[in-house]
Amino acid sequence: MRVIYVLAIGVVVLGLTAAVVARQSEARFDPTPVFSSTDEELMISTIEQFRAEHGLSSELIQAKSAKNGAQQWAEHLNAECEFTHGEGNLSFEQQRGADYGYPAGSKEILALSTEGPSGADYIVNKGWALSPSHYDALVLANARFIGVSIVEVKCSKMLDYTKEPPVMKNIDRKHYLYVVHIIPEEVK
Repeated sequence: MRVIYVLAIGVVVLGLTAAVVARQSEARFDPTPVFSSTDEELMISTIEQFRAEHGLSSELIQAKSAKNGAQQWAEHLNAECEFTHGEGNLSFEQQRGADYGYPAGSKEILALSTEGPSGADYIVNKGWALSPSHYDALVLANARFIGVSIVEVKCSKMLDYTKEPPVMKNIDRKHYLYVVHIIPEEVK
C-alpha cells in the first residue's frame, strides 16, 4: 500500500513540475518600469531626444523584461569575448527576442566604444544615426519600451561578427559594450 501511495505522489509531483516548466517556457513580456542607473538613464534620454527631433513619441519606459534581456546579452557577449547580434542570418527577433517574450518588430542595437557611459550622445548621434539599420531601430514608430545595459569589456580581444568576414579586435584600452533593446507598444 505504501508503494502505491509514494508512486501516486511521484506522478502528481512530476505532473506539477511539467506544468510549471511548460508555463515558464512561454515567455511573457513584463512591462513593469524598473530603476535605471545614471548611465542607463543618460542613454535613454539621449535616444528619447533623438526620437523627439525626428517627430516621434519620445517617452520610453525601461521595462523589466527589456532591461533583463539587454543585461543577459551584454553579459553573454562579455563572457564569450564576442560582438554579435547572434547566429547566422537570423534576426534578433527570430533568435532571442521571442525568448524574452518580445513582440514582433522588436529591435536590438549594439555598440562597442571607448567613449564610456557618458558617451551616449556620440554613440547615438555620430554612430547609430549614421547606420541605416541602427537608425531604423532608433526611429521605430511604435516604440514604447526600452532595455539598456552598459558593461565594461573584460576581454583583451573581441571577435567582431558585425564585420564581413569577422575580425579580431584588440581591446588595448578601456571599452564599453552597449546593448539596447527597443520594444514596440504591442506586448504579448
